[in-house]
Amino acid sequence: MANRNPLKIAAIVIPHDDHQVVVFVNSEGRVVRIEWSSSSERPVLNSLLEIPVPSSRAPEPKGLETLEWMFLAMCDGRRTLQEICTALNIPVGTGRLIVEKLRSRGYVERIIVRPRV
Repeated sequence: MANRNPLKIAAIVIPHDDHQVVVFVNSEGRVVRIEWSSSSERPVLNSLLEIPVPSSRAPEPKGLETLEWMFLAMCDGRRTLQEICTALNIPVGTGRLIVEKLRSRGYVERIIVRPRV
């Protein structure tokens, strides 16, 4: 499934008893991120502010696709993932896949996660 995605990452939602698990897997079958939430509450994916922080390393011009460049250009360590996705008119799930790809390649240093208040 990840091989067919241009970002080479797939998200798998696994419902289990009173909660659900979201597993992000790359095209090599490696788990790159895991999130979970209680099924009866607001999902954890929507209850956290995720702020991608760019690295100081300059990306290779041929190494990124147009949407990845646009996403990276909006990463300033202050904008949230939701704000970037809204500005680019893409779903948050797609934004998560892009940020994970950028992080795995060293263009995003880290992702700050804070509770939404």
